[in-house]
Amino acid sequence: MVQAFFRKNWMHFAAIATCLVVTLIYFSLQLDGYGIKQHDIEQFLGASHEISDYREMTGEETLWTNSMFGGMPSMQISLLYQGNFLGSIMRAYRTMFSPPAGIVFLYMIGFYIFAMCLRMKPLVGLFAAIAFGFLTYNIVIIQAGHNSKALATAFMAPVIGSFIMTYRHNLRWGLVWSAVFMTFELTMNHLQVSYYLVLLLVVLGAILFVEGAFIKKEMKKTLIASGGLVAVYVLAAIINIGNIKLTNDYGKYSIRGKNDITITPEGMSNAKNSTSGLGKDYITEYSNGIDESLTLLSPYVKGSSMGLIGSNPQFAEKMEDMEFSAQEQESLLNSKLSYWGDQTAVSGPAYMSAVVIILAILAVILAPTSLNIGILLMSVLALALSWGKNYMGLTDFFLENIPGYDKFRAPTIIAVLIQCCLVALASISIHQLWKEREQLIALKKRFLIGGGVLVLLLIIIKSTGLGDGYLSDREKEQLSPAGIAAYQNEVRKELAGTDPKVIQQMGLDLSNQAQVQSIVDRQVQIMQKDYENLKTFRESVFSSSMLRTIIFAIVALGLCALFFYTELKREYIVLGLIGLVALDLIPVDRYYLGNEESGNGYRYWEEKANTLYPISARPADLSILELETSMNDELKKKVEMASREGRAKASELGFSGIAETRVIDAHRFAALNRNTNYRVFDYTGGFSSAKASYFHKSLGGYHGAKLRNIQNVYEFHMTQGNARIFDILNVKHTINVNQNRTAIVSEPNLNAMGNAWLVQRIEQYDTPDQEIMALANRYKVENKGVGQLYHKGQEVKEAEVYASESLYYILQGDTVDIPIAQGLQKNFEVYFVMDVRGNTSTVPAFTIQADTSNSFLKIVSYEVSNAFEPKEEAVLLESEAKRLKKKEFTGKGMIKMKSYGPNELVYEANLEGDQLAVFSEIYYPEGWTATIDGKEASILKVNYLLRGLEVPGGKHEIRFKFDLPFYHTSTKLAASGSILIFLLILFFAYQDWKRKEPSEEASN
Repeated sequence: MVQAFFRKNWMHFAAIATCLVVTLIYFSLQLDGYGIKQHDIEQFLGASHEISDYREMTGEETLWTNSMFGGMPSMQISLLYQGNFLGSIMRAYRTMFSPPAGIVFLYMIGFYIFAMCLRMKPLVGLFAAIAFGFLTYNIVIIQAGHNSKALATAFMAPVIGSFIMTYRHNLRWGLVWSAVFMTFELTMNHLQVSYYLVLLLVVLGAILFVEGAFIKKEMKKTLIASGGLVAVYVLAAIINIGNIKLTNDYGKYSIRGKNDITITPEGMSNAKNSTSGLGKDYITEYSNGIDESLTLLSPYVKGSSMGLIGSNPQFAEKMEDMEFSAQEQESLLNSKLSYWGDQTAVSGPAYMSAVVIILAILAVILAPTSLNIGILLMSVLALALSWGKNYMGLTDFFLENIPGYDKFRAPTIIAVLIQCCLVALASISIHQLWKEREQLIALKKRFLIGGGVLVLLLIIIKSTGLGDGYLSDREKEQLSPAGIAAYQNEVRKELAGTDPKVIQQMGLDLSNQAQVQSIVDRQVQIMQKDYENLKTFRESVFSSSMLRTIIFAIVALGLCALFFYTELKREYIVLGLIGLVALDLIPVDRYYLGNEESGNGYRYWEEKANTLYPISARPADLSILELETSMNDELKKKVEMASREGRAKASELGFSGIAETRVIDAHRFAALNRNTNYRVFDYTGGFSSAKASYFHKSLGGYHGAKLRNIQNVYEFHMTQGNARIFDILNVKHTINVNQNRTAIVSEPNLNAMGNAWLVQRIEQYDTPDQEIMALANRYKVENKGVGQLYHKGQEVKEAEVYASESLYYILQGDTVDIPIAQGLQKNFEVYFVMDVRGNTSTVPAFTIQADTSNSFLKIVSYEVSNAFEPKEEAVLLESEAKRLKKKEFTGKGMIKMKSYGPNELVYEANLEGDQLAVFSEIYYPEGWTATIDGKEASILKVNYLLRGLEVPGGKHEIRFKFDLPFYHTSTKLAASGSILIFLLILFFAYQDWKRKEPSEEASN
């Protein structure tokens, strides 16, 4: 029986084995103990460090973490949902087949399953597997560290295959596998990829429903299939309901939900950029250029990744063949970008293979079925959506009319849908050529015309180019008259700032304007020549890329022609196509994730120890650790114990040297974080880096859906240098470069207000706009000059403003921005002035009074009209203030933290009368409960983003606890759904076995 099974299915095993062997050959360094360098995985390890430490220490999950952005729920960082048994299978798979090889192998298996669902031949499935597994976009997202996106992409094909299988081939097993693969898809937790998949399924569902119900006249079967698919997808959603619901709940309070602020930091309306989710600018920040779409067909028509030409070995080698001087080559390699498209950042082209696209188009030319046309049109729609801000008519329509579309950013990600459609069509094309060879021979004229037109179009594009001049818009701007004038001014400034001794040695006389102009003109000529050389080089890159595409297209069409004009075995032709698509894709992929050497190591790979513990503690981090432990002997003992545990762990792993130090530091800082509660802000990483989170509770972080309140405070205040925000968020240490920019150092913030404090009064406001602005000083500004003062676009004589608001001055036709000094003390007047050279500065009022020579031209004066004093006052919305028993307090008493946990904070208080306590913890409206001596108390939203509590006088224990009851409910639902799927599989397998048994007995 076993032999018969293998004899029947040996081709499947051979195809899967081929996929595995190809994957392991490509990722041979992984077998040698290397790990891949992945930026986003480094960030993830920082973001999740507190969560994973809590899991390791307690065996439980924490639903909140203070590691990033002052604190946020953990469901979209690293939360394990129990009860999802299919998720457990995936975790086991990822342990056995770790990234990146494990992901690429999963890409291949996914599309092989798609082919089998459509009853294609194993060799056709192998073509689809190899093609999809090595599509360049799939490789690029792995190199970037977008593992969850890659894993969700891997399950798109089997979901689509089982979906079509349900309607066309096998209703029962189609439904079962639809349940299984959609469960896997949702478990991968990349809802944007899943969202695009659902859009495709809606279109395919409409096509297949019409086909089954009205063309084939099988209304009952079609209705059962449609209803069954809805039911099993609901089942898959129930298994993942914890993640889906909690993410949706969280989304309402994140930047993907509605913004409660209706103005920009400049004080202007944000209505034009607002949606019910993310802002339009943020959504469309990463948009594909329209002409850049040709990279689907030809990899280098817009260059390569966003890096210097010299960083791409292929381009550097090509440069050597150009007729440039050594100096010209050096200039291009080290100063010019290899990419000239519209995107602000790109890691590599979304190359989909000339072979795949040619075959996909042939599927529609040779068999224009409703399904083929539908898939092609969906890929075209997805391509148009990828243009984002470059095609805002369509983008606006989807943002305003398609539910959920405004929750996701980066339109370029829809490439996952385009490539699924194209590979699906390519495999359908080969399947049709194999299955219907004799019938299609009659269409060989259509094949010749279609293929000829495609090749002719490619030749025309190669000959004419894309009309972009081989320059980006930014580069064209630099060559414009305005750009050249700006460059000339830069050269003059550089000359003026050059050391006089150097000028003398060069034999220059800067007072000789003709000589200066000659130098400037020469530099402009060099710059223009540089760009001419750059255009020549890029034109060569474009031409070579298009020639490459034309060759692959002709060979692909030639192999397909063998179906029409020869009797060569189908197997040989398909093997030729498999080899061709591998030869097409893999050489491109290796420039974005290959075995290229760099220095003493590899460009994309590093020792496995460095991928497990990728971040080293800097002297600044270590000085914070030293400072904190020096003030607390008990803490010092705990950190020393953790150090010993880290050393033992490093020994267990066989690590030494730097790797051992990293393990020890990871344990030491974890102990520090478990036993302290303050924040650190790392200026060197900024607000968008989670590296600091690896060692500290950080005010920064790395996440695509941070809480809306912290994002708004960042935009309105942190970017303006409002130090009060650091104080109220208990930023006890900052990390920055020193004045000489020679080292990264830490500095204590002596104004940090601690874990909690008592205030004396409240300031209440009607709207969130007023509330967030009130976290900064308000200033009275007066026009003291002869020009016009403008506040928020309106001319005024005087105004009350916040530092971030739009404030500028027009003097003799020139516009001058008026900066407001954030740290200004109350009752201290300053003037914004211009000196005789036209330089502007801010000076104290007494300097103006002492300026008897009138060397300053007064523009405006300003002073603090209302100061934000967080030690004394709390800012509340009127709706929150109404919940207070009184509005004024003495502020007398003591409150301090007793113990810390990411999801439970305990304080002790001894107060003289009823008081209002403010806690330096992020306010979140769901999940947090507060108790005073075990009795529940109401949490107030204070200072726009913090928690407040009205506490009665006397001694008390205050406890904040975070829990989401549905998380625990979802475990039971997931387990029930998982068991139901397994029972369905067993039941249908038993039914098939019972049906098969009588037939076997009859044959005997």
